[in-house]
Amino acid sequence: MGRRAWWVTATWMTAFAAVHVYWGFGGTALLPDGVSVLDSPAMFVIDLVAIPLCLAGAALAWLLRPDQHPRRLLGRRWLLWPGTVGAAVMLAHGVTGLAVVGLPWLVSGEVVGEERWSLLYEPYWLLGGLLLAATVTCFRRAVRRAQSLQRNSREASTVATVPQAAITSHSPSST
Repeated sequence: MGRRAWWVTATWMTAFAAVHVYWGFGGTALLPDGVSVLDSPAMFVIDLVAIPLCLAGAALAWLLRPDQHPRRLLGRRWLLWPGTVGAAVMLAHGVTGLAVVGLPWLVSGEVVGEERWSLLYEPYWLLGGLLLAATVTCFRRAVRRAQSLQRNSREASTVATVPQAAITSHSPSST
């Protein structure tokens, strides 16, 4: 995935936001039979909160593009923190959700009722966390390269401005 991780992450986040908008307007696809977000105030609020968070994640992924000008990269280093936290939250949500449903399934061999749907949803959270982590990692590498180039440029300009005194074998010695 490499340098295009940001694009895949932004696309994933936008698609996830679109699904939440669909559910917020009463859509029921990808939900268990007979379940609607509009039937539960708690689910509706969670859905409403998820939409701007997903869109913020898409914007964050776009801002963490590694192919920016070095000055812009260095100016956006502070975005590594929210990107890392977002990736960690999504990974934790996906892993714990899969563990809560998946471990009993592995032990008993069956999953009952609505828990079955968690086996469908939680991998999406896990995928989103992995994509955002890849985006953050690519951006972090680009920042390191930009810092290295900046440091090398600064050192080169410092060396170039210092007058050089050359001592050669043909120079008169002060003996």
